[in-house]
Amino acid sequence: MIAHSMGNYVLQKAMAAAWTRKNQPLLASLVNQLVMVAADVDNDIFDAGASDNNDGQAIVNLTYRITALYSGKDAVLGLSAGMKHFGTRRLGRSGLANRPPLVTQLPATDNVWDVDCSSFFAPSVSGQDIHGAYFVTDGTIELMRQTLRGIDRGVLVTTKQTVGSADPRFVPPNSPR
Repeated sequence: MIAHSMGNYVLQKAMAAAWTRKNQPLLASLVNQLVMVAADVDNDIFDAGASDNNDGQAIVNLTYRITALYSGKDAVLGLSAGMKHFGTRRLGRSGLANRPPLVTQLPATDNVWDVDCSSFFAPSVSGQDIHGAYFVTDGTIELMRQTLRGIDRGVLVTTKQTVGSADPRFVPPNSPR
């Protein structure tokens, strides 16, 4: 499943309702892979003690793996942060508040990770346009495709699919260093 911007908030509330109505089933993944693109939700949603943590706990427990794609260059979410929960950044602009998310008791939340996609966007893409650029940029489209296929995040990092070609550290696959 892919959710974009405010769609992540709708997803958050829907999963929280499903979690609550079904008496918080354990070990029941309703969603295999969730990609939260430019998510307009609090970046500490998965941390214990956060204002929306019950919702975050529902998402974590109902999803096999959650991948948050973000960019600090997203001007739309920069504006949103100032209009919603003051002092709380947006997940789609700054990524997770803590890696891995904070928990009060073990096990740690190991099915949530984030990827800074800023390196995928050419310098000519403006801050406002970045909010939707994930869906027209080849590298982010491929990253979403591989994530939804369930490719392990370690493999995605090792094969440099989490670093875009606009980043000087980018080395195309199968090329000598």
